[in-house]
Amino acid sequence: MKEKARLVYTTELEKTKKEITCREIKDKNNGYFRLVLFLLIISCSFFLSKYFYICVTILCVIFTCIVVSNLINKNKLNYHKALYKLYNFELNHNSTKINLFDNGLTYIDPKHLYSNDLDLFGKNSIFEFINRCHSEIGSKTLANWLLYPGTSKVIKDRQLAVEELSQKLEFRKKVGVSGILNTENKHIQKWRGDPESVRKLRIIKFKGLALSIINVSLLFISVIYGVVLPFFVISITFSYFYMYSFQWKKIETLYKEISKLDGDLKYFRKYIAAIENESFSSVLLNNLKNEISLNNISGIKTTKKLQKYIQITDLRLNYVFLLFVNTFFYVDILMLYKIEKWKLENGKQLTMWQKIIGKYEALMSLSILHFNNNWCFPTIADEFNIEIVNAGHPLIPVEKCVTNSYKMDALGRVDILTGSNMSGKSTFLRSVGVNIVLALAGAPVFAVEMTISPLQLMTYMRIEDNLQENTSTFYAEIIRLRTILENIRNNSYSFLLLDELLRGTNSSDKKQGSIAIIEHILKNNSSSIIATHDLSIAKLYEGTSNAIRNYHFDIKVNNKTMSFDYKLCTGICNSSNATLLLKEIGLNVPKKPAI
Repeated sequence: MKEKARLVYTTELEKTKKEITCREIKDKNNGYFRLVLFLLIISCSFFLSKYFYICVTILCVIFTCIVVSNLINKNKLNYHKALYKLYNFELNHNSTKINLFDNGLTYIDPKHLYSNDLDLFGKNSIFEFINRCHSEIGSKTLANWLLYPGTSKVIKDRQLAVEELSQKLEFRKKVGVSGILNTENKHIQKWRGDPESVRKLRIIKFKGLALSIINVSLLFISVIYGVVLPFFVISITFSYFYMYSFQWKKIETLYKEISKLDGDLKYFRKYIAAIENESFSSVLLNNLKNEISLNNISGIKTTKKLQKYIQITDLRLNYVFLLFVNTFFYVDILMLYKIEKWKLENGKQLTMWQKIIGKYEALMSLSILHFNNNWCFPTIADEFNIEIVNAGHPLIPVEKCVTNSYKMDALGRVDILTGSNMSGKSTFLRSVGVNIVLALAGAPVFAVEMTISPLQLMTYMRIEDNLQENTSTFYAEIIRLRTILENIRNNSYSFLLLDELLRGTNSSDKKQGSIAIIEHILKNNSSSIIATHDLSIAKLYEGTSNAIRNYHFDIKVNNKTMSFDYKLCTGICNSSNATLLLKEIGLNVPKKPAI
C-alpha cells in the first residue's frame, strides 16, 4: 500500500475511533437520563400532586427529546462503527487476510481461456484482492470485466472513471458505509413485477374498502348513540378474520418477499442518491448518472416512495397500529397493492438502476485499487503490442516482490522460457497474465509503465485429470490445446502463456508435440511465451529464426546452497537444481543413470 493511502486510512481510523468512544459515552449517559426521568415522573405522583400534570408533561417532553436524541446518536454510532470496519479492512486486509466481500468462488470456470490458471477467483484470488462490491450484481459486473476484455474505447473510458473516483474519498465513504450497514443485497435482484399479483390485490383491496366503509359507519353510529352496537362487534370480528384468515393467505408470500427488501432498498436508494448528488467530469460516470434519471424519472424520489410503502406495511408488526388502524382500514393490504403496482410500473427501470449501480461498484473497486497502490494505468495501443516495465504479481507483497520487464511488440513470435525449478518461470507467466487481464478490464496494473493493445489472452498452466469424467492428465492437456488452437484461428490478436507443454507423455512425444505447437502458433500469426524444462527445444531454434527468442531465469549454487534472483535474462538457462533438491531429501542420486 502506498504511503499516502496508509496515512489517509490511519488518520481517518483514529478520528473514527474517537467518535465511536464519544458516541458510546453519550449512549450510556442517555440510558441514565432516561432512568432518572422515569423515576422523577413516578415521584411527581407522590410529592407534587398539585402540579402533577404540568411536571409530568414537562418531564415527558424532555424524555421524548432524550429518546429521539438517543436514536440519532445510535444511528451515528452505527455509521461510525461501519466506517471503522471499512477503514480497518483497507488498512489491514493484506496482512490479516480479513475479508468483507465476495471472493468470486461462484465464477470459477476451469474451461475459461485463462481465469483458472491465473487464480482470478476464489480464496486468495485476484478478485478477492480487488472486489469492493456490496451487491451481487456489482460482483458479477466486476467478474465479467476480468473475464471478457474490453475494446480500446471501453478501456479508456473506464480508466478515466476509475482515476476520478479514486480522488472522491467522501463519495466512496458514503456508499461504502451504506453497503456495510446493509449487507444483504440479493433479494431485490430477484424481485420482479407480476400482473396477476396486482389483479389479486386490487380485488382484495376493494373488498377491504367495502368492509372499512361498513365498519367505520357502524363505529360512527355507535359513537352517536353512545352504545356499542352488537352489529359493530360482529362486523369488526368478521371483517378481521375474513381479511387476515382467508384473503391474506393469497398474498402472504408477497408480504414475505417484501419484508426482506427494506435493507436492500436502503442501500440501493442511498447509492442512487449519492450518484444523483455528485458531480462527475468523466464521460462514463456522467452517462451512467444520466441513465438513472432517464425520462425525467428521479431514482431517489421513485425508490423513496417504494421504501415508504414497505415501511408502512411493516407497521403491521406493531400491535397498537394493528389494533387501532388495521382493524378498520387494512393499510398493510393497501400498501401491498401499491408496492406490487410500483413494481409493475417501474420493473424495467429498477433492473436498469441495478445494472448502473453494479457498474459503479465495479468502477469503485478498481478506483480503490488505484488509490491504495503505486500502480500505473497502461497506454492502450491500436496495433498489437505488449510492453511492461518493472511488472510484479499483485498478490505478492511489494517488499517481497521481484519485478521484471518484458516486451512482445509483434505477432508471429514465440519466446521460449527456460530455467531450473523454483526459479520463477510460472510466477513470471502469471504476473504477465494478471497484468494483461487488469489492463484490459480498465484497471491500473502493477508496473511502472505498460503499453498494451486489446487482445485475446489464453493460458495453459494448471492441467488436471478428472476421475469423474474419466479424463487422464494427457487427455486433459489435449482438450485444453484444442480449445486454444481453435481460438487462435478466431482471434486476430492472440497471446498465449504456456507452461510445460504435454507433461503427461514421454520425452520424445513431448518434444515433437511442442515443436508442432510452436510451428502452429507462428503459422497462425499469434504470439506466445512458452516455459519449458526441455533445453533441447530452446537450443533447436537458437540463432535460426528471428521469430523465436530465448529467455531464462538463473540460479546460483554456492557450497550446495541455492539462491535465486528471479530476474528475467536473455538466452538459454545453463543451470539446474533438481539433483541438488533430491539429495536434500535424502536420495542418493547417481552421477549417471542406472541402465
